[in-house]
Amino acid sequence: MKRILTIAGLLFGWLLALPALAQTVTLNFDDGTAGSLVGGHYSAQGITFQDARWVNMGSGFPGMSGTMGINHATGSYQWGPSTPVIATFAQPASSVSVDGIDVGTQGLVITAFDAPTGGTQLATQQVFGTGVGIGQFYTVTVTGANIRRVEISQVSASGGDGMLLDNFRVTFAAPAVVAPVPTLELGGLAGLVALLMLGTALQRKRTRN
Repeated sequence: MKRILTIAGLLFGWLLALPALAQTVTLNFDDGTAGSLVGGHYSAQGITFQDARWVNMGSGFPGMSGTMGINHATGSYQWGPSTPVIATFAQPASSVSVDGIDVGTQGLVITAFDAPTGGTQLATQQVFGTGVGIGQFYTVTVTGANIRRVEISQVSASGGDGMLLDNFRVTFAAPAVVAPVPTLELGGLAGLVALLMLGTALQRKRTRN
């Protein structure tokens, strides 16, 4: 029995040592309340927003997944790099992307940093549409080994060209919450222990005979 427990312990340790799989979280913002600040609404998924509010666009715009998106907390559809929408992460992310809706000549930019505040810039990407951006939508993406915060805004805050954001995606290096050991692996471990116990019982029976 002692031998069985030793083997089971080694196998369980091996399961715990398995590398964590990357986890992608996608937010379409359709679960919010128009006019309310987003804040920590998605904190259980490892994401907290700052200076962002939900906005309802009625029937939706091209590029949106539904009718809800987010813009700046002031209610403005125009905001620049000095007053960005900020998202911070409970643990390091390796990729972050967002869709800019109605992006025109004032553009869209996302910048990644390695700390919830301050820190070092890791990556940035910007795009530009034409005119006031009606019907134009673009995805911007940043990647890095230790993204803890992104800042999102227009490249320029003046010009009469507004935009909003939708379909926010974050890929974490590991799950934002502790994931249970897969059922299949636990089942395999239990089955192996049962076989070992059966083998030991049969061996003892033959010894008695």
